[in-house]
Amino acid sequence: MAPEIQVVAYAILPSGNVIASSADFNTEKCFSHKVSLEFSPTSAVPGEETTMQVMAQPDSLCGVSAVDQSVLIKEPGKTLNADKSIVYLISGTDYADISRVTRVIKGMPLLITPGSHTPPPPPIETVRTFFPETWIWELVEVGETGTKDVSLTVPDTITTWETEAFCLSQQGFGLAPRKEIRVFQPFFLELTLPYSIIRGEHFELKATTFNYLTSCIMVSVTPTPSLDYTLTPLSGNEYKSCLCGGERKTLSWTMAPLNLGVMNVTVTAEAVASDVSCDNEVVSVPERGRIDVVTRSLIVKAEGTEMTKVHNWLLCPKGEALTEEIDIQLPENVIDGSARASLSVLGDILGRALKNLDGLLQMPYGCGEQNMVLLAPNIYILQYLKNTQQLTPAIMEKATNFLTSGYQRQLNYKHYDGAYSTFGSGTGNTW
Repeated sequence: MAPEIQVVAYAILPSGNVIASSADFNTEKCFSHKVSLEFSPTSAVPGEETTMQVMAQPDSLCGVSAVDQSVLIKEPGKTLNADKSIVYLISGTDYADISRVTRVIKGMPLLITPGSHTPPPPPIETVRTFFPETWIWELVEVGETGTKDVSLTVPDTITTWETEAFCLSQQGFGLAPRKEIRVFQPFFLELTLPYSIIRGEHFELKATTFNYLTSCIMVSVTPTPSLDYTLTPLSGNEYKSCLCGGERKTLSWTMAPLNLGVMNVTVTAEAVASDVSCDNEVVSVPERGRIDVVTRSLIVKAEGTEMTKVHNWLLCPKGEALTEEIDIQLPENVIDGSARASLSVLGDILGRALKNLDGLLQMPYGCGEQNMVLLAPNIYILQYLKNTQQLTPAIMEKATNFLTSGYQRQLNYKHYDGAYSTFGSGTGNTW
């Protein structure tokens, strides 16, 4: 099936000669298999729940993707439409084989034996930390009704998501019209603080709010109280103030950490109702996204120089109890509150080297070669964690997101002949 078909007719004459002729026919750029995709709501705020509805012929298998619009701007022309050739194979009339033999052009999902089609549970809601390039990359079975509703959680990226959906059934191939879902936050909060600080030092914590609306709002900025630090206001009475369209405002506190270790700093910005006008304009309150919460971590280190002493034992109990004792001597000038000790027992001589192996999972990025260097180890790490019964649902979700993003990124460097190259151009190879 292609936008243009060539028909060739030939005849073998009694003399043994062959004559032939051909004719070209343009096909209509539509499909008898009608597919559609809708989002409800059609726009959302970060972290909001939305429903994706896929409609196709009964018992269809559909491939659905949603990619950040900024990615498509960098890689234009790599989306699926009726103008591009589509190759698909159906073995006999057995629809069960479709998912094993379907292949589409570059930039769209490669459908292999799907296994379970149940959508994964939505990710745990966080405070604007989930920024994938590819949000949806799913196989969806519409069932006997021809309609499937999929519940999703919108990522935290402020963007427009470009979606594509194609389906296969006994009636053949169907391509849905492109749909968009816009993710927008009326206003944003951004925190400025150092990565780490020494106990006893003070620094200026800054919170900047940005109003992306065209109207004025009244914003109240409030830090969350904590026993780990004290905050002294530096911005007077401006922590509840007007913020008109396109404006930004920075508020400050003097922060003094009280405890050692990692602490979370949380600040909330809320658009509130007010009888006070701003620039002779009545303030508005957004229906959605009226509260923005940002949490940043801060490491508080002890003053002085850190010293570490490690003691190791190799124990072979052989069914009996063994005891080892060590006398820990602290320096005379040890800083109060900085001393700490930890004990670990491992039943594997290589266990310490392989402890916290999930920390090596990385998000792939960069050119084709760099992307693969980061993508491949994730697979081996997952296999090891699974075989040693250390694979938790949280680690699996994290790794799956990395693998999905890395696979999608690698397609940017694929040639139409199936080869790949480091930068998507030049001589391709099969590594």
